[in-house]
Amino acid sequence: MKIANYEMGIIPTKHKRQSDINGHDRIRMLFIYIFLAIITAIVTVYGVWVLYPYQTIQLSDSPFKIVGPTTVSAGEYVTYEVSYIKYTTVIPTQYKQFVDGIVFQISPEMSKPVILEPGSGKARIAIRIPETLPSGVYNIHTDTYYQMNPVRTIHEESFTEKFTVINKDKL
Repeated sequence: MKIANYEMGIIPTKHKRQSDINGHDRIRMLFIYIFLAIITAIVTVYGVWVLYPYQTIQLSDSPFKIVGPTTVSAGEYVTYEVSYIKYTTVIPTQYKQFVDGIVFQISPEMSKPVILEPGSGKARIAIRIPETLPSGVYNIHTDTYYQMNPVRTIHEESFTEKFTVINKDKL
């Protein structure tokens, strides 16, 4: 009988037919398929998070225009105007600095927080000049970070026009 099977082109194999697979093998295969589906979903979500072209904010008139006097004394406020189109409701984290060749970090107490609403608009931002800031010609450098999702942060950078600081104690 076996000779007849070979002559007819039927070759016995060691592979199991679907009906020969026992319950443990079916459960094992089900776990493998579920595991592969979960891995595929995770990779897809990660890929979308990393590659999606998020729009955060579009700033115009860079460097930002100083509104009011361009010569201020230490302890006074310098005010600048920002024209923008904001596309997201995500609240950013901002770091501001006075720059004149040397960088002076602005503490959060010196800069009033401004939350721009989605849509287009203009905002006036006032920053208090610290008493300890030396006299000089400065601009304000702002680094803005939007945390769009757990793996993607978008960085925006902006500057103001130059302005002069007069510190009478430091002359």
